[in-house]
Amino acid sequence: MDDIVVAARYMFPNDAEMAKLRLESEGIECLIGNQMTSQLTTAPGSMGGIVVQVHRADLERAVTILGTDAVPRATMTNSTPNIADEVPFDKKPDEAFECVKEVIGHLGKIKSIDHETLTINGELGGWLSKLKLQVQIKPEGDKSMLLISVQGGDTLAKTAMKWINKIYDELGIEDE
Repeated sequence: MDDIVVAARYMFPNDAEMAKLRLESEGIECLIGNQMTSQLTTAPGSMGGIVVQVHRADLERAVTILGTDAVPRATMTNSTPNIADEVPFDKKPDEAFECVKEVIGHLGKIKSIDHETLTINGELGGWLSKLKLQVQIKPEGDKSMLLISVQGGDTLAKTAMKWINKIYDELGIEDE
């Protein structure tokens, strides 16, 4: 079961069914989860949404097929209530570290900094939707790779994606 990951989340069952049909037509096995739980509440999506799950090996292809309507930029996993992304950044690691530190300080609150591993831990959001953030800068020659993860529970997944996209905007990283 560790092999199954969330490829997309939807507020409404019909959207999840359409996504499932698209993936199956491309030969990708998938499941729909949270459908009954989501329908028991009065607020669609309040229980984390209806999820379309695939095998981990099919995740990248499934996200590509479903497009940005399902998973904008960041990839959701169900092994932990995280959203994680890896994105190239056109700056040297030390410059990238300073830029990221400034952006997190501007958008949220820095909790800890590890200069040795180039890792910044922080918090984003308000008191109702507090999210934990970690950004690690990996050197790649004269450039960097940003490894970003946000934790806050499945019900805050959409909020977490908005924060990641806001970080990208602040850093001037273009959407692929």
